[in-house]
Amino acid sequence: MIQRARRRTITLSSAGALFAFLLSACPSKSPAELATLSAVQVTDGFRNRGGTAFDGDHIVTDIDLTKGADLIKVITSDGKTRDANVLYRDANRGIAILKAKGGGLDGAALGDSGALKVGDPVTAFVYDKDGKGSALTAKFTGFRASQTSVYLETDLVLDENVEGAGIFDRSGQLVGIMQFKLTPKLNYALPIEYALSEKGAIGQPLVRHPSSPAFIQQRDAAASVDKPIEAPLDFGKLENVYSYSRTALVGRLVMLDDPSAGSHNKPVAFRMTATNATRAVRTIAEGKLEAPLTSWFAYPADKVDAKRDELSKSFGDAYVRESFSVYQYGELRYRVPFKLFCKDVTAEEVHNVSLTLADGRTTGDFGFADLVNVCAAQEDNDGSVWERDWGMSEGMKAAEPDAPADVAGKGKGKAKVAKAKAKAKTKKRAR
Repeated sequence: MIQRARRRTITLSSAGALFAFLLSACPSKSPAELATLSAVQVTDGFRNRGGTAFDGDHIVTDIDLTKGADLIKVITSDGKTRDANVLYRDANRGIAILKAKGGGLDGAALGDSGALKVGDPVTAFVYDKDGKGSALTAKFTGFRASQTSVYLETDLVLDENVEGAGIFDRSGQLVGIMQFKLTPKLNYALPIEYALSEKGAIGQPLVRHPSSPAFIQQRDAAASVDKPIEAPLDFGKLENVYSYSRTALVGRLVMLDDPSAGSHNKPVAFRMTATNATRAVRTIAEGKLEAPLTSWFAYPADKVDAKRDELSKSFGDAYVRESFSVYQYGELRYRVPFKLFCKDVTAEEVHNVSLTLADGRTTGDFGFADLVNVCAAQEDNDGSVWERDWGMSEGMKAAEPDAPADVAGKGKGKAKVAKAKAKAKTKKRAR
């Protein structure tokens, strides 16, 4: 028996299914490729920022370069330059919408920032200071609330001029706009919904992209947080809190520390300078501070645990594990006696002090505009309490640093201090 071949008719629906199958069999573009296609560089001719096309005509970017400008230039990823009009600005969110002349942009597909999970890969196309662009991929590290808004935190290692760059999810969909960074690996993007989806969003008239329930949940949770995200503890940063007693500048440096590095056993360098009205700078005292003028103090375990919990809530467990737990958390207490520098202080100058640890970390300059009065008045301040509580006092003997051999204006400084002391005594008698 001979079987006849069946005739197969392809309907419209089955043809569509076949077309979809063929498309799925073709390799799709990676998130890096999609980020590259939609990326633009926004420039005012002097500075550059990132931007992302979200349809054939429009670009979302940082507000900075658009302030005071109605026309600006954009450079697409293929190197073409075109003019763009500034359509909308949102100063509260720090973003702007541009319309590129001529259209024809490769717009990014819009994603759902609320669907991100900690550890998800994210991609950004960013430009360096020379205008060279590249796609970078790292991880989403969490939602962070700041001043009633929620932000997307990533550990992308980014250059300085990254504001406005788009952040893309694992599917290559645009989920955020880069806004600011606190450290090279802690940076924050504004969810795309604030720009294009939310009620009153500046780009809402241009697209239909409703906020998802997942984003709304994050948005509402952040609405009650008024405080900004504070910069995290960083090994290179010294938090300097200082005051004065009757006899010395007294303070403490709060920091992450590595006792095994040996810096505890080495003196701390100090330097005081004076600057006059012509901005001429002279050094009036410098040398080394060591015990009992310095004292290292490790924080109690309960305070360390509290700090760990605080940092974990603000920056996530990964930050705590990699940047906090590997160090000791504590402070260096210091005392710089007045007799090392007050004889050379004048009323016509402002004075700056810097402290530098043996490992190179430094406070930078911290200044006094009226140090001559501090030296002369002999008044109590917080430093007197700290000296007592810390066991530091004028009677403690220590190897004191030498002032520079050649100091200009030494006699003048003595005269000014004597004059200020006399003035202070006169005030006390009047009382």
